[in-house]
Amino acid sequence: MHLITAGTTRGAKELEDKMADPWKRKRKERIDNQKTSKLNVDVHGILFAIVAVVFVVYPLMQWALGR
Repeated sequence: MHLITAGTTRGAKELEDKMADPWKRKRKERIDNQKTSKLNVDVHGILFAIVAVVFVVYPLMQWALGR
């Protein structure tokens, strides 16, 4: 264990790295290859609307029109 003295100006990340087990393998930094979607669309909302129309609105219209 390392002794941490008062008044250090190091950040928490540096202290955590110093206190970590030296034999433990470090995680590689992740590279963000995913491109952000240009369309900001609520997919769940659209699916819910389609299901509502197909299973609720359409049958009610059919019943109301007597078909």
